[in-house]
Amino acid sequence: MGLLEIEAKIIGEAEAKAGEIKTGADKEAAAIIAAAKARSAAIREEMLGQARQQAEEEKKGIVVPARLLLKQRLLEEKHRQLDRLFSGIDPSVREEKESEVIKILYG
Repeated sequence: MGLLEIEAKIIGEAEAKAGEIKTGADKEAAAIIAAAKARSAAIREEMLGQARQQAEEEKKGIVVPARLLLKQRLLEEKHRQLDRLFSGIDPSVREEKESEVIKILYG
């Protein structure tokens, strides 16, 4: 076996080993990338869920007080209407009729 043959054999073995190492590294890199993508997707979904929950809480924080204020103003207006309606009536009759109307209006 000549020097050139030995050199060619060594180079061939080195190239084969380098190919094996590269294939292994490619597989490991692909596995790491896949795991990172999965983790990224999980984190994204978690963050979106938290953002949705926070948005819902903020929405409720705005809507609920607005609804309460609207109900309060509606009740105040109904009370003013009843006062105007019963303003000229005898107090004893007024009390009785107001009670009847309130039962009808408010159940």
